Amino acid sequence: SGLRADRVTERLAKKMKKAGAFMVAIGVETASMDIMRDIKKGLDLAKVPEAARLLTKYGILVWGYFMLGFLNETYDEMKKTADFARKLPIHFASFSIVIPYPGTELFNMVKDRIDLNAYFQLTLNSCSPQIQLSKVPFQDMWKVKKKALRRFYTPARFLRIAKTIRSVREIKFYWKKFKQVVVRPHF
Repeated sequence: SGLRADRVTERLAKKMKKAGAFMVAIGVETASMDIMRDIKKGLDLAKVPEAARLLTKYGILVWGYFMLGFLNETYDEMKKTADFARKLPIHFASFSIVIPYPGTELFNMVKDRIDLNAYFQLTLNSCSPQIQLSKVPFQDMWKVKKKALRRFYTPARFLRIAKTIRSVREIKFYWKKFKQVVVRPHF
């Protein structure tokens, strides 16, 4: 399940565990306050580490979702997001590429830069961006993403994940996700 990190309390974490939650996703998106303001996320980044700590305290795995390539995002802002993710006490992290989906505010902001006929023929997903939004070229963004993943998934992090495994089924689940996200990340 997914939840807002700034809404996590000890009481909620305890109830989630009692209800059977074993993994939650926290959509952080970015560590840049400028971008956070631009996308109107309204997330208090200072509360994210404590939320992750509370969830892991109750044996709930935490997956952080981060995004790269926001409108006018700089290399330094991307690096800041990757560094923020690495320092969090979470188990997993994904770094997706921002896609302006039709009907969103972002799409409306950039639609004049898009050949709409061609755009709607594409498969839109965060692994194959179709429009350059950030100040970082796609090629360099791919390098930032790869480096972020390599720096995040350290031996210590793998050990933290391994300590949570309770069955062969979970090993298969984690290995599949790891291959998708780290070994063969798409772009």
